Amino acid sequence: MELLPDSFQTRGGSHRLPKRERTRRLLIAAAIEAFSARGVADTTMPQIAAAAGMTTGTVYNHFRTKTEIVRA
Repeated sequence: MELLPDSFQTRGGSHRLPKRERTRRLLIAAAIEAFSARGVADTTMPQIAAAAGMTTGTVYNHFRTKTEIVRA
């Protein structure tokens, strides 16, 4: 799974993103993988959670619906 960067460069050096943003990016990457394999309509939130190695509750903590993930 291709992950989005979890840090960014500034003039003063490199900074790590907050944990919530890193988790959100991991969920988006897992959702893209699941959507590619099954299609958006046939992918469930628990499947996205499993692809990310997280609980379904974590997915819902970041996104209320699959539509929110698609729009992210």
